[in-house]
Amino acid sequence: MRTEIVKFNKLNNKGASLITVIIAIMFISILATTFLFIAGANFSVKANDKHNKESFYETETAAEEIKAELALECAKAAEKAYMEVIIKYNVTTANKRYETYRDAFFNECKRIWENDLLTDYGVSTYTDALQAMVDTGATVTIGDDAFYFDIATDPNHAYIRDILISFTNADGYTSEILTDIVFTTPKMNWGIDASYTVVDPSLEDKVDERFDYDISDCVNYANWIKQ
Repeated sequence: MRTEIVKFNKLNNKGASLITVIIAIMFISILATTFLFIAGANFSVKANDKHNKESFYETETAAEEIKAELALECAKAAEKAYMEVIIKYNVTTANKRYETYRDAFFNECKRIWENDLLTDYGVSTYTDALQAMVDTGATVTIGDDAFYFDIATDPNHAYIRDILISFTNADGYTSEILTDIVFTTPKMNWGIDASYTVVDPSLEDKVDERFDYDISDCVNYANWIKQ
C-alpha cells in the first residue's frame, strides 16, 4: 500500500516543471513586450523630433534669406544716405550729420519698399516680394499686404510687421515662424566738433573717423514666435 502511495505522489509532481517553464516564458514575454513598447515609443518620439527640427530649420533658413535680402536693400539706402551727408559734411555739425543720415536712410528704405521692391522682383504684392526672396519652398505671408514699412515713433527704427513663414516637409511636418523685422540706423561716427554731443555712446572713443560697419547689424528680428 505504501509503495502505491509513493508512486501516486510522484505521478502528481510530473506537471510542476512544465508549469514553471510556462510561467517563466510568460514573464519573459511580458518583459520583452514592455521593452519593445518603450523602445518603439522612444524611437517614435525621436523620429518626430527629427522631422520637426528639419522642418523648423527649413523655416528658419527662409527667414534668414528674407533678412539677408532686406539687408541688401538697406545697403542701397545706406549708400545713398551717406552721399547725401558727405555733400554738406564741412558745413554741418556732427549731430546734424547724424540726423540727416538717419532721416535719409529711413526715407530711402521706405522709397525702396514702396516703389522699387515690387518692380525689382517682378511681383504685384509685398507678400509676393518676400516670397520671391525665399528658395527653400517655405510659404511667406504678411499680416496686412498693404504698405507695411512702419517708421516708428522713435525715428531710429522702422518695422515690417507680422511676417509669417511656414514650411511643410515631405513627411507632413509643419513649422511656422511669426516675426517682425526691425531696421535700425547704421552706426557711423560723423566726426567730433565743438557742437558734438554723444549720439551713439558706443562711438565715444572714435575721433574724426568714419569706419566700416556691417549693414546686416541694422536688420534684426523682433517679437519672434516659433509655432
